Amino acid sequence: MNRYATSYVGLGLSACGIALLSVSWPAAVAVTFVAQMAALVGSGRISVARTRAIAVFCVLLHAAAIAQGTGRITLGLAVIPLPLLALPWEPVVRRFGYKGGELAPLVGLLFVGLVLASWPPASSWWAVAPSFAVLLLFTAMSFVSVRDFRLSRRKSWGVAVGDAVPDFRLPARAGKGEFALSEQRGSYVFVQFTRGDWCPHCHVVMRIFHRESKRLADNGVKVVVITTDGGAQADDLANKLDLGYSVLVDAKNEVAAKLGALQTNAIRGRHYPLPASFLIGPDGKLVYASRPDDVATFLEPAEAIRIVQARGGPA
Repeated sequence: MNRYATSYVGLGLSACGIALLSVSWPAAVAVTFVAQMAALVGSGRISVARTRAIAVFCVLLHAAAIAQGTGRITLGLAVIPLPLLALPWEPVVRRFGYKGGELAPLVGLLFVGLVLASWPPASSWWAVAPSFAVLLLFTAMSFVSVRDFRLSRRKSWGVAVGDAVPDFRLPARAGKGEFALSEQRGSYVFVQFTRGDWCPHCHVVMRIFHRESKRLADNGVKVVVITTDGGAQADDLANKLDLGYSVLVDAKNEVAAKLGALQTNAIRGRHYPLPASFLIGPDGKLVYASRPDDVATFLEPAEAIRIVQARGGPA
């Protein structure tokens, strides 16, 4: 199935919903809400500029349907912030890492404030009830996610700065051969673990490294992303994201376990790598790593470049 299909379904439903405004505004609100959710799911499956743009457009059309139907602009505005927060935006990822969900309570307060601004109560308030239900669900999920990351914090990683990183050899996606750490002597290697293809946050992280890959390469840093997901669909995602570096498949989480970055029984009993980053020097020794006491942080590629330059530049 085309990975953009869900987003396109949302876009089509949004158009139908707006067309219904002249017939039945409650029906228009209902259809545009379903369309908005479909677009958000589509962006979750593959978080790229196209799917995010479709999701934003559908969110705005749902808000417009509410404002037009109820005659209350503030009610329309109230439903905008939450779905936009649910989309993993690059500035938020760079600033908060995997902790963007911590902003959910603030969005909730904004939602309540805008709804109260529509005082006095009216029968049309039901139009924002589905969004309120999603807000509660999203806040609960965000709380659980942040809690799990906090429970997964460590005093240290499995390899200390200055120690040799255990060698590993992993296949790359899309038939791009294998990657062996021992064969990279003389170059810096930036290893980024991602949770899996189901994680839209990870898509944005992967795109950030793609955007910075040339700068990193110019400073003698080779980027590799390690994930547990392989197969035809995983290859398709890598092609859709148009990544300029290797995505390595570690189906058994062997490398994450060696580096102490494995979260056991993380989701439904499955093991997943923590979203940790490791910068390995030309001699194969660990130079820098993301914080073990805050595993949800994001190690900026710019920080890796700064470290390399402080050490005298490329080897």
